[in-house]
Amino acid sequence: MARCYSDFWMTRLDGCRARQRRATALLENQKGAISVGTMMAALRDHGSHRAGGPAPVIGQDPSQGWLTDKICVHAGFGPTRPAQTTGSMVAHLSPERSTVWLTGTAAPCTGVFKPVYLAGGLSDLGPEPTGTYDPDSLWWAHERLHRTVIRRYEARLLAYVDERDALEAEFQSAAAELAERVEELSTTEQGEALAAFTADCFERTAEAIEIWRERVLAIPVGRSWPRLFDLAWNGFNQRAGFDGGR
Repeated sequence: MARCYSDFWMTRLDGCRARQRRATALLENQKGAISVGTMMAALRDHGSHRAGGPAPVIGQDPSQGWLTDKICVHAGFGPTRPAQTTGSMVAHLSPERSTVWLTGTAAPCTGVFKPVYLAGGLSDLGPEPTGTYDPDSLWWAHERLHRTVIRRYEARLLAYVDERDALEAEFQSAAAELAERVEELSTTEQGEALAAFTADCFERTAEAIEIWRERVLAIPVGRSWPRLFDLAWNGFNQRAGFDGGR
């Protein structure tokens, strides 16, 4: 069956098999204890090492490599790295109430998963993103952080990743508590409570992202990007009318 949806060249050049093997290994290691956090970590995975250098704390730097062979895909130069992860989702399904954890933004390694409920819906997240930079768009607002971080990936991500993880853990804990509280409410009241919680999580994330971006901007790039990676991202930014990644 899988062969029906495969392509000889793209399966190989896109690193599909490498991603499948890595995802399988990560899940096998957590067999019997897979959680929402497990799945979030898997979607952020950059592999366990960087070719030609010591193993970094966060995984392979996005500026390295020719293939999109990491689960968390970052675009780069050439036909083998033309695209990247543009949004991520973890669905926690339960008989009582399912929670959908969304980034709503690219590059989950740099972003935050927020809780969304079918009964609560989404608050106003700004205009739908297009290929042109729009500071009022949730997706593009996060690009100001993402495209700044990847210029010195490990050092800049480490500047806020612990706070990011703590914020997500707080969201997960609050979501569990809210699930118990709303059981006593009417259907309408449940929807209102869930919607308010979702809106608060998105708002707190937006505030945190602005703080984190100012922090990472204070960390010098320190070295030049690989020339071809630099060329690729300069092109992406120019086509989008974006000048915020530095």
